[in-house]
Amino acid sequence: MATTEHQHHVIHADLSHAHAGEDHWLHAAGRSYELVPHDDASRAEARKAAPHLLSVDDHKLTHFTSEPVMLPRNQVVRVHIKHSLNTFDVADDASHGSTHSGIVQPPAGGDPEAPVHHHINWTSTAAALIFHHPDLITHDPDVAAIVMAFMTDQQNSKRIVGMVSDLATAMSHAGPPTPEGVTPEGWAVLKPMKVTTSNGTSTHYQQVPTQTIIDAAGDVMTAMMIATKNDPKLKGKKWQQQTGDSVQSGSGGAGANLSDTSQPAAQELMTLRAGGSGDNWSAALTISGEQHGLQTSLSIKDASTRTINVKMDNTFIRYLGAYIAFYDADDNLIDISDWDFDCGIPGISAFENKNYRCLGLISAVNNFMAIPITADPGQLNYGDGVDITFPSAKATSAKIFGVGLGTGDIPYGNAIVPGGVMTGFVNLAIPAFLMGFAVAAQSYKPLYKIMEDKKVIAAAVAAGAGFFGVQFGTSAAHHKMNWTALTSLCSILFNQGLTKALAWCEATIVEGEIEDEIPFSGWLVVALNIATGVAQLAETIVEVATSPWFITNTVTEQITSTITVHPDPRHQAWPQGQAGTKSRCEAKMIFKNQGRPTVSQVFDIPANFTDAQIQFAFDGNTLGGEVKIEADFYIDSWLAGKAQSGWLKNEEDITADMTLYLVQLPIPITASSTFKHSAILTYENEAYSWNDTATAPVSTLADLSTSSNANEISECVALALSQRYAVLGQSFKAAGTGLAPATGGGFDTQLFAFQSQNIPGRPMSDVKWMTAGFTYQSELIYDPFPPKFLMKDGQWVLENDRPVPDPEDVDLGCYYVDPRLQDVSLDEGGGFHLRKVDVSGTSDFAPGTLPDPNLLSHGRFPFFPDHTAMHPSGHLIAVNQQAAKVMILNIEQAGKSDADMPVANTNAGKALIADREGFLFRPVALGCSYDGTLLILDQVFSQETSESRVQAFDLLGRPVPCFLDDKGEATSILPIPNDGEVYLDMCVVGNKSMTYIFILYYTGNGKSPTDYNVAIYGFGEKAKSSEMTPIVTTNKVPAARIAVDMWHTLYTLNYQMVADTAGKASGPITSHAGPAGRTVLSISEWLLPVPGQT
Repeated sequence: MATTEHQHHVIHADLSHAHAGEDHWLHAAGRSYELVPHDDASRAEARKAAPHLLSVDDHKLTHFTSEPVMLPRNQVVRVHIKHSLNTFDVADDASHGSTHSGIVQPPAGGDPEAPVHHHINWTSTAAALIFHHPDLITHDPDVAAIVMAFMTDQQNSKRIVGMVSDLATAMSHAGPPTPEGVTPEGWAVLKPMKVTTSNGTSTHYQQVPTQTIIDAAGDVMTAMMIATKNDPKLKGKKWQQQTGDSVQSGSGGAGANLSDTSQPAAQELMTLRAGGSGDNWSAALTISGEQHGLQTSLSIKDASTRTINVKMDNTFIRYLGAYIAFYDADDNLIDISDWDFDCGIPGISAFENKNYRCLGLISAVNNFMAIPITADPGQLNYGDGVDITFPSAKATSAKIFGVGLGTGDIPYGNAIVPGGVMTGFVNLAIPAFLMGFAVAAQSYKPLYKIMEDKKVIAAAVAAGAGFFGVQFGTSAAHHKMNWTALTSLCSILFNQGLTKALAWCEATIVEGEIEDEIPFSGWLVVALNIATGVAQLAETIVEVATSPWFITNTVTEQITSTITVHPDPRHQAWPQGQAGTKSRCEAKMIFKNQGRPTVSQVFDIPANFTDAQIQFAFDGNTLGGEVKIEADFYIDSWLAGKAQSGWLKNEEDITADMTLYLVQLPIPITASSTFKHSAILTYENEAYSWNDTATAPVSTLADLSTSSNANEISECVALALSQRYAVLGQSFKAAGTGLAPATGGGFDTQLFAFQSQNIPGRPMSDVKWMTAGFTYQSELIYDPFPPKFLMKDGQWVLENDRPVPDPEDVDLGCYYVDPRLQDVSLDEGGGFHLRKVDVSGTSDFAPGTLPDPNLLSHGRFPFFPDHTAMHPSGHLIAVNQQAAKVMILNIEQAGKSDADMPVANTNAGKALIADREGFLFRPVALGCSYDGTLLILDQVFSQETSESRVQAFDLLGRPVPCFLDDKGEATSILPIPNDGEVYLDMCVVGNKSMTYIFILYYTGNGKSPTDYNVAIYGFGEKAKSSEMTPIVTTNKVPAARIAVDMWHTLYTLNYQMVADTAGKASGPITSHAGPAGRTVLSISEWLLPVPGQT
């Protein structure tokens, strides 16, 4: 009669391949049941009651249980078929053999007395073997139903069902299991095991699959691992998703505590390093978070004696031995044979040596029906941990290990044994036994309590050590577990010293003898051996198997590490983003081979940020090992700059204060890279500054005026950029400057003047004005090339925390053109002289009064230099439009008197036809690539010809065929549109790898802001499109002159006076200045979109 706790089952069997001459019976939940042969009538009745048997051929439906098989309704039970060994030459006390098995699941609801029919055959046996993998096995009927459905339900997984069928076929071809030594052997070997119980001594037989079957099961086991680990219904039951923390983030300036590493990483290492002495001694864990299921915590017990308390919690279903080793200041192992410490486990000294001592055993996490209860972890020494006192002053550090089954490096082999034996015995062998019974309790906590008895631990370790053989006798760089060695470990359950564990097992089973399930006592290990190569995502035994043998964590002295980040020394300002973008700087500390998460802080860049450095403070840096520091600067999500150190020793004198300089990346130029206005020079509160704004100026050449009544501007001469000094200089002619002419005269006229100031992102500390103006045209000329510094492995070489300048780099200088001697003959020192200016000094530019012996010349032009460009070789190239001449001089850095200064060489001549290389029509602008290709923008409008082009020259004035035309042929001429375009200026950025040409022009009459455009051309080895057409053109850029840096930032000289933030013209109030103050031309900053922006 069935009860509400039990269900009536009928078991049908396929004995078509059974051993002839042997008796067979079913064993289920501790009881044996007769197997009655089927006949036609019984098969018909069975198929009527269980339609799924209709698909079973008669010759495979051979026997059934006529007596009701009563199994619990609240748990899954393994059943199997036993047989006699009458026809085999076996021991006289042999018990029985075994053949097919199956996993019987209770039905969901229904009538307990209504029989549930099952078919035990080759397929059920194959599925049962796979089910015994520790990641799959469970007594829980709901969980088992999900797992078994993958192997039995075609609609759930046709592929896996087919793979189980293939495994069953391989078993059937080999035949039923045979006793060890019998040939041919079946799909499994019946391996004898002597067992002594209260009933006496007898021989039982483990069912151990052959290597052929283990290999055949590999595909289906792998498929089951993947399928179940991806089934959300099994999350928290058969797998736990561990959330790692590879980077721990914090806010810049607030400080990040490096010792608070509360999330998992790849490996655990504990090194104890003494910090200070006496009561000031301190130590901290490198990793305080869970790793490989082990979490270690530390507290200072007595600083004066260097005593700490260490606790270790285990959330995996495995045991670990806790070990310690001490090291001197040079990281050499110390002999601790005389160290006064005893973990209390009898006989543990057999698994210690002079360097590695055992601290105790860490028990497995409690589990219910093989589901880990992570809130109830296994603990070292019942949760109290252990007190550890450093053995001598020589011991400056220590490593604490959690040692158990795993893979990889083994520094001391014997340490594996205590944790390994306990895992194999408690977590693998005993669950395999109990799977065949109806059990009264499913929690393993009582068994773990029994195994906390140190005498019981000693008995288990001593009895089980032999099953590990010699595989852990020595250290090894890489060692894999031989799981086959553990298949017979279950026999130690019957050891006299483990009677308490045996008693628990016997008390747990409702009915039957524990030895009845010996055939399957090694199946968890066998199933594990099938799939230890499968990558897992779970807190399970396979995660255990792929953990390090020695799980380690690091404790060391703590310091605060400060990382100071500077902008790229070539830029001296932080990377700039278009209006509306957000920028941030992230600093990171990355720890080498320690398993510690990378620790990071982020500083959000505020508007108008001009600080010269960003500082990050990382609290709680536990010293030891090696560390690498990195800094990343982002504009939105685009990496605009990066800096990193190499691997540094994590020692206080090295990592207490560290400095990085960014290596900034130019913003890529693409067909969609149009400039947007981002900032404008303003004067407000009696100071110049940059105001972030997306609103561009609207003044054009129509707003120019030659009047001298107020703040009128008549000429926008030039815009110079020094990347070396991070300054911009504008040259112009205007009224209201408050200047008197350098040659003498009144203030009531327009004069040529210039001002220099810092670029956006820099403090406005280098504003330079003039002490006198010029009546003739003059302009500032700056070395435009970025400074060079030594690099190694893509990073700046630092000395005294500053980048080391490249010894080959030369500062070409900053100058202005002095026009005051233009009417003096060249023989008497006349011409247009180059005078040096100090753009970073404390004084304004002072032209002085000629003649002045202290006012040196650094170069002399015979014609007025309408446009100039510096060459990286130290030459200055200029063009004169009227004569169509190219003038080249070698800049004299030391300077000479005016009369002693050589006159520039003159090249080129006036062109008359469009394809005449080497001659010029009317040079409008010129620029030079960073590696020395001179480019001249040439345009002419006349009755004879109308032509616009860019021409390439070398330093000797010879044409350079650096462009590829549409036919792929090299040419020195780049034709540019000539349909009413008026070209104003050009800048060149880059080298032979990729050079960009920025050309400013207007269409129409130039009176509307919409008339103005900037086109970008490109040529070089990395050019991706035709070099004859622009890559991209930006419209509505109302500007008179341009400058571009290596980051592709565009600066424009505007047709208007500097204004305040409200847009009202504004300047310093001085004598003779205009009504709005001193007249200074406005400058704008324009930026390209970073990748990802629209």
